[in-house]
Order: sequence, then structure tokens, then C-alpha cells
Amino acid sequence: MSLAGASASHHLSLAVASVSHHLSLAGASVSHHLSLAGASVSHHLSLAGASVSHHLSLAGASVSHHLSLAGASVSHHLSLAGASVSHHLSLAEAAASFLAYEHAKKLTRTISQTL
Repeated sequence: MSLAGASASHHLSLAVASVSHHLSLAGASVSHHLSLAGASVSHHLSLAGASVSHHLSLAGASVSHHLSLAGASVSHHLSLAGASVSHHLSLAEAAASFLAYEHAKKLTRTISQTL
């Protein structure tokens, strides 16, 4: 009877140890899968964040580029307009100067013929 009791006790303790071992393996497995899932979510979120940041900086660079092109274009057109105004003013001055010269020449001729 004591052998049978010892054997029963031994088998029960082995069964308890086996159950305990399987439960701790299952717990470790759940913990491992949860931490992998957490790492995966964190990894995908950081990739998404990096992607958003990258697209925003590209969009910012594009806006900046288009604004500087627009600024250069406005500056270019204004300087062309300024040059055009300056050119027309100098032509007008030259024409006025020429007309004044011709008028003075006629006036001098008229005065000298009168005298």
C-alpha cells in the first residue's frame, strides 16, 4: 500500500509538474506573440509616420519651389516692364530733343532771312 501510495503520489506530482510546465509554456508563448504583435504595430506606425513626414516634406519642397519660380517669373516680368518703360521714355526724349532741334533750326533760318 505504501508503494501504491508512493506511486500514486509520484504520478500526481508528475502530472502537476507537467500541467504547470505546459501552462508556463503557453503563457510564455502568449507573451511572446503579444510582444511580437506590439513590435509589429509599433514598426508599422513608425513607417507610416516616416511616410507621412516624407510626403509632407516633398509637398513643402514642391510648394516652395513653385513659389520661388512664381517669384522669379514676377521679378522677370517686372524688370522687362521696367526696361520697356525706360526704353520708351528714352525714345520719347530723343524724339522731343530732335523736334526741338528742328524747330530751333527753322526759327534761326526764319530770323536770319528776316534780317
